[in-house]
Amino acid sequence: MNLKTSTIDIFCRVIDNFGDIGVCWRLAQSFPTSYQIRLWVDDLKSFNKIEPELNPKLAQQFLKTVEIRHWHPHIDCWQAADLVIEAFACDLPTSYQEAMNGKTRCWLNLEYLSAEPWVEGYHLQPSIQPNGVPKYFFFPGFSEKTGGLLRLQQGLKDSAAAFLNTLLSPAGAAYYEEKKPLLINLFCYPHAPLEALLRALTNTPEVMIIVAESVAPQLETLAKRLNSQAHIERIDFIVQRDYEQLLQVADINFIRGEDSFVQAHWAAKPMLWHIYPQAEAHHMVKLEAWLDTIQAPEWLRQLHRLWNQNLAQEALIQQLQGHAFDNSARLVWQDFQAALSKRLSLLPDLSQQILNFYEDCAKKS
Repeated sequence: MNLKTSTIDIFCRVIDNFGDIGVCWRLAQSFPTSYQIRLWVDDLKSFNKIEPELNPKLAQQFLKTVEIRHWHPHIDCWQAADLVIEAFACDLPTSYQEAMNGKTRCWLNLEYLSAEPWVEGYHLQPSIQPNGVPKYFFFPGFSEKTGGLLRLQQGLKDSAAAFLNTLLSPAGAAYYEEKKPLLINLFCYPHAPLEALLRALTNTPEVMIIVAESVAPQLETLAKRLNSQAHIERIDFIVQRDYEQLLQVADINFIRGEDSFVQAHWAAKPMLWHIYPQAEAHHMVKLEAWLDTIQAPEWLRQLHRLWNQNLAQEALIQQLQGHAFDNSARLVWQDFQAALSKRLSLLPDLSQQILNFYEDCAKKS
């Protein structure tokens, strides 16, 4: 068997916003072109939102060397791949699982990203399946004992002003060019402490907040009530490649979701993570695990706790003013993020670790 011409199937169900397909599309593109990649997606319309070159009406198409297939319940004839990646426990069809027997050499359940210590113990553990093909848990992560992070990001092609001219309204682009404002990229969940954010900006003379159409819909009303002078720039839904660029040109990135979270690390700019809330505040356990992993200084820990707990408004305002909106302090934050990005880049990335494990499995089969 020639491992370099192997086939890879990635299965993705679009469940929560666009995070699932965002990760899967980035993963599919990160493999070397010597592998034949098929990406099976159940919702092509959502896929088209982050990748406008995709035609949502076509059940089969090639895009950026990847074969994209519409995954629907009426498919009754499957040809299984050598390496099968089931993203986020999306449950493969029984007929596909039957086709895997005798063909598939490695089956991975790609899990959600977590920095919690227990992940290292479960990474690469097998789970015996009825079709006789073992399925392995594959955990992305921040340490050598996990599967690493996705590392696919386009560098900034033009100057910040040139890129923003393509993204912003004419008025917004003119404001940026004239005022050279503090640029905030805001991507958060509805319960984010937006009042504290706006109040913390009171002493910052020129500010632009870039926010997507569906995010923080109350922001303008709140800004008007507080007499905030921040320039709020609404943009249409932003495609994946443009969001990568925005992360790199912003002065501060307020981010949410796994794909945005990982890409913000590579952008190496000050970042504040709004983690998805879970029952019994388990999301705060995940947050603390990440803060431990990146060896965050105490002020950065406090800033994240306050942003996510949405309790102590005055304390959050003070932290934002002292570390995010103070120019000298923000340079310290910038240096921390740059060093973190460099440190993480020394670890093998997610796609390479997947291929390494696949080749080990293939040699044993």
